[in-house]
Amino acid sequence: MSGGFFRGTTSEQDTRFSDKSKKMKKSLKFPPHFDRKVNMNLVKREVISIWIREQVISVIGFEDEVIVGMVENFLSSADPDPKEMQIQLTGFLNTKTAKFVSELWQLLLSAMDNDGIPKEFIEKKKEELKAKKIEEERIFNEIRKRQEMIQQAQQAQQQLINAQNEMKYESNNNNNGHNNTSQPVGLQVYEPGQAARRTKRARQSKWDTDEPIKIITKIVTEIEMMKKRDLIES
Repeated sequence: MSGGFFRGTTSEQDTRFSDKSKKMKKSLKFPPHFDRKVNMNLVKREVISIWIREQVISVIGFEDEVIVGMVENFLSSADPDPKEMQIQLTGFLNTKTAKFVSELWQLLLSAMDNDGIPKEFIEKKKEELKAKKIEEERIFNEIRKRQEMIQQAQQAQQQLINAQNEMKYESNNNNNGHNNTSQPVGLQVYEPGQAARRTKRARQSKWDTDEPIKIITKIVTEIEMMKKRDLIES
């Protein structure tokens, strides 16, 4: 073949592509920020490369090393031209090319003014860290809340045990027909009816989770059954 293009000639060296590119640049409308130059020495390429790969996948649905390589090749130029980039990528990204190149160029301009990293990336990272902190606080508060409810449930169980012992003690005294001064070891002496009042207070406790509610329901049921038995026996 006589054409030098097929032997490694670049599109810039081939006059056919050069003339076509010039015509397209005149016929197409480009955003104003394309007129601003980008110094790639002031941009952290690894950060931009990640964005490029993600966007290519978003546009065409899969990772394409050819397209990614083309974009990075454009950016490796001493004086990258966004207009030329858009023209050359149109055959690959079709109608989404203009948006892709426009956003890329805005990020590059932003990166030059922010130590090589686009301001949009910095703000996004701040939001991610903020959201992570909020989630960590939520988890911490949830754990603390559950610990408190477990502690309350354990106290409720102990109240049930105490109430059962107290009611048995009062019942024995009533059956004997006099106050029995003896008491189980470790059991506090209460005035008549005091155990019932303590039991009533235990029944009035409310909890915010299913597990403590089940425990309280069990307490109330068992106390009601004990009351019924006491009434029958008396």
